Amino acid sequence: MNRMKTAFFSFALALPFGSAQADFFGEVDTTSRAAEDEPSAWSHRGWVQQKTGYGYRTPSEGFTRQGSDFTRTETQLYGQLTWRRDNWRVRLAGSVIHDWLPELERQGAWSGYEFTREQRRAREWRWEAADSYLSWQDGDWWVKGGYQTLAWGESETLKVTDVLARRDQRWPGQEDLEDLRLPVPALTLTWNNQLDLVLLPEMPTDRLPAAREEFDPFIQFRGGAPNEAPDLQVRRGSSPGWAVRWHTRRPGLDAQFMLADVYSFDTRPTGFGQPGVDPVVPEAVPGDIILEPWRQQVAGLALQSTRGVWLLKTEQAWHRGVHLPYQNPLEPWAEHDQWRAMVAAEYSGIQRLTITGEFSWSYTDDHSAELASDEWQTGQALRLRYTLFNERLALGALGIRLVGDQGDVLRFSADWDPVDNFSVSLSVIDYRASDQAQMIYPYRYNDSVLLTLRRGF
Repeated sequence: MNRMKTAFFSFALALPFGSAQADFFGEVDTTSRAAEDEPSAWSHRGWVQQKTGYGYRTPSEGFTRQGSDFTRTETQLYGQLTWRRDNWRVRLAGSVIHDWLPELERQGAWSGYEFTREQRRAREWRWEAADSYLSWQDGDWWVKGGYQTLAWGESETLKVTDVLARRDQRWPGQEDLEDLRLPVPALTLTWNNQLDLVLLPEMPTDRLPAAREEFDPFIQFRGGAPNEAPDLQVRRGSSPGWAVRWHTRRPGLDAQFMLADVYSFDTRPTGFGQPGVDPVVPEAVPGDIILEPWRQQVAGLALQSTRGVWLLKTEQAWHRGVHLPYQNPLEPWAEHDQWRAMVAAEYSGIQRLTITGEFSWSYTDDHSAELASDEWQTGQALRLRYTLFNERLALGALGIRLVGDQGDVLRFSADWDPVDNFSVSLSVIDYRASDQAQMIYPYRYNDSVLLTLRRGF
């Protein structure tokens, strides 16, 4: 994701002066200001973005789109307002987002396919909060409360230590990890830039797509007419979560140790509003799917070391209380402990070219043959980035094999910044799977081209 910066310049005005007499020591008329203008306590930034996607293949059965066509044409207006005074800072930020496809379809200006009521609600005018908080800082102490994006890990293929970041799962694989993270309500206390204490009073789950959308995670359960598709009833955790992290830095080495007792942002089905399926939730509408997160405890560490043109990274964590599906996903999921790990290396020894490789794995304790996943699972990722024209143009390629051989995602991109406040990004995303048991298999034909234009102000 391109980062747009607003540049602020200060101008020094040299005022001319002249002498009333030829005598060097004579009186001189001058003008001056009593005091320099104080910097404003207010600052702002923003941008407007247009994102247009086109699916160039025909999806498998069950999705709303039934042929090659547009997938979205979304406008986003982002604004950020910051106030600073002494030790205090207040930031308010958020976006107004609107996808024009449902409106174009309703007005008869476009007739690619018909959206359901749920899809219209999810796509049309909505407000999304960004990092917004009140903070106070004095000496080594920093307190911040509000909506915050908490990025505690960098793995592309597996959640190892990055367990405090809610994510947008509507278009997986089409954007980088830092653009998929969403803020959560949090109160953080930081000491000396080394110790972080976090309280999460409420933990919303990942943002999921509407029924029959491009990446509906329950597409295999959909039946009947599109407007009669089962609804997803997502329930949040009922108690606060907490986390603590310790940083230490040495020449060429950064390390962090973390502990967390939080709800997962992932969800599992815990009930179905239909007879004959156990467990049945009486208050649910027939056909509804009840989703809930699970409580988990995580202890982990992350290391990062620089060795010349190499950057080496690893994340290791023990996850207690992970819920895993059986071969039959309608059965109540099993609770297990997992060891998750990632090792990665970034090489920048070739001019303008950066190569990053990642290998990750998970080990499930007390594994049983009835589980849908193997005892040991591995994943890989490879990223290439090449810059030209003083880094105004960046060409990228990313390949991800999901942990457990659940399918592959390939993305090729070109990011161009012709001027400081304007950027153009073009991406081609390809999903690959050959086995019906792979997670990507229902979405194997949902390949897309994505064009993004952004103007900053």
